[in-house]
Amino acid sequence: MWDFANAVPEYHRYLVITTEPTPITPTDHVILYGDLFTLDERPAGQAALVEAPTPEAAASLLPGAEAHPWEFGGRR
Repeated sequence: MWDFANAVPEYHRYLVITTEPTPITPTDHVILYGDLFTLDERPAGQAALVEAPTPEAAASLLPGAEAHPWEFGGRR
């Protein structure tokens, strides 16, 4: 994540979360991604840290996703 070097100055960063079991396609705008699990280790969805021009564009990367403003170091 700290090696992310493809930032677009006009884009914002978002935490994108979905409960849908969907593969995430890595692109230059996906900073980090991975699976989410419940405490008893059942699949619970996926999360990705992405940069995009709008929250809607960020959420469109995963079906049924919600996007939250994010910056390096945590949520805003």
